[in-house]
Amino acid sequence: YKANEIKADKVYLITREGEDKAKKYLDDITNTLDKKDIKFEIIKCDIKNVYVVLREMRKIIDKETKHDIYINVSSGTTICTIAGTMAAMLFKKENVSIEPYYVEPETYTDYNPDKKLNPLTKGVKDIFIIPSYKTHLPDDEKIKVMMFISKDKNKGVRKEEIVKEIYNNYTSSDRKEKSKMYMSVTRNIIEHLRHKPWELLTVEGKYKNATIKLTKNGQDMIKFLKDN
Repeated sequence: YKANEIKADKVYLITREGEDKAKKYLDDITNTLDKKDIKFEIIKCDIKNVYVVLREMRKIIDKETKHDIYINVSSGTTICTIAGTMAAMLFKKENVSIEPYYVEPETYTDYNPDKKLNPLTKGVKDIFIIPSYKTHLPDDEKIKVMMFISKDKNKGVRKEEIVKEIYNNYTSSDRKEKSKMYMSVTRNIIEHLRHKPWELLTVEGKYKNATIKLTKNGQDMIKFLKDN
């Protein structure tokens, strides 16, 4: 375990919620961190759900934006590995370093079916930084619209409701002004989210009474953008 060698200020340990059969190994890790005077925080969640793990990683990254962030993608479940790799791409920011890394073990142990919780690897031979490339999320205004649409269990909202949400319940009676608002929301938000590469919205109907819903991709994205 080389958290001290990469000068870690704090370690976040993501583990399963409820009873953890591997608690012994979690305790070993936390005891080692205590001895090396490294702060740590245990995050318990549904580690079988990639969107839940992604959400927890996003919350950690949002909290630690003043620090360099390293994500271990060589331990935990396959879901955690996928979520860690995705997090490094989705939440990468201009002034924040987010690097996924892989730990090469010193040795591999023989699998013993009678001792299912025995570790399959031992020691740390080397650590490799894995290249990651930024994948753009929609901007804050578009995410705000997606959140608004998702509030009513994705039953759909009318375009007029979205315009009111964006323009803080406008009260203008000027037709030209209203027309500009509708055109701006349609062109700059709805159409962007509706077509490739996003394909996060569907539109049923026309004009201001059109009903807007999230696609399956949109619903999945909201799962890790929401805080709970």
